[in-house]
Amino acid sequence: MTLLRTHHAVNIGLTAILVGAIMNHPLLSVTIAQTATILTDRIIDLAGHSPSRVHPGIMKRTPLTHSIITAPAWAVAIGIAGTYATDLLFRPATTFYHIPLITLPPDMATPIVLSCLLAAFVHLLLDSTTQAGIYVPHLPCREDTRIFRRWKLAGFRHDNLPLNISLTLLGLAAYASYLIYGNAHLLNALTTFTKTPPPLELSCSRHSIGGGDTAAVAAFTIAAILAVAAYIATPTLGLLALKRYKANRAKTKALNFDDRASEPAFKS
Repeated sequence: MTLLRTHHAVNIGLTAILVGAIMNHPLLSVTIAQTATILTDRIIDLAGHSPSRVHPGIMKRTPLTHSIITAPAWAVAIGIAGTYATDLLFRPATTFYHIPLITLPPDMATPIVLSCLLAAFVHLLLDSTTQAGIYVPHLPCREDTRIFRRWKLAGFRHDNLPLNISLTLLGLAAYASYLIYGNAHLLNALTTFTKTPPPLELSCSRHSIGGGDTAAVAAFTIAAILAVAAYIATPTLGLLALKRYKANRAKTKALNFDDRASEPAFKS
């Protein structure tokens, strides 16, 4: 029940709660951490599949990235690389004609690395509920020399549509709840932009966001939400339509077969 889009949606919501609500980082930090989690999911799936020898044309999971040991190691490596990339891309371009454009907290390594680790463990948890499962360490012996063995919590298909849609909506709901209720930085930016007093007292003691951040935050937020929604919703709706089409086609074939079987045979 774990399509790659489902991994993205769940990790986007959980990262928003972790980095934004719990660690009290601004929205731009949350978006950077979410980008790192998407890269973590991508690399785990791209590097952790190989063609099956038993079933040609089918890709199988490998312990290279789908074990409880290798997946966190990949996540830490991606988090460290993401931290350096963030410093190179955002730190030099903090002002434009002495106007602050982007304000990032000084410590970005902690939220990025923790988000990547969260993505890796959630990826393994969701994959463990599918038929292929994940890999856990195995003590080699004379009869079985494997270092890893398969383990799974359940036996769902990876493309189980109701469960994938449910998890996707759950992740998006977590992200929406953070944007609406848990993001004091965004609310402060919007009140600064509209020049109206805030409706309630907001606590932003750790990191402040200035008026110069408003345009960047608003544009970044709108673009990120639209991109994520289009990326996740469009293929899911297309898959749902395709399954309905195949079901209707199979039903039509079955009815036609029953009609032909019920016709009397005439001898010429």
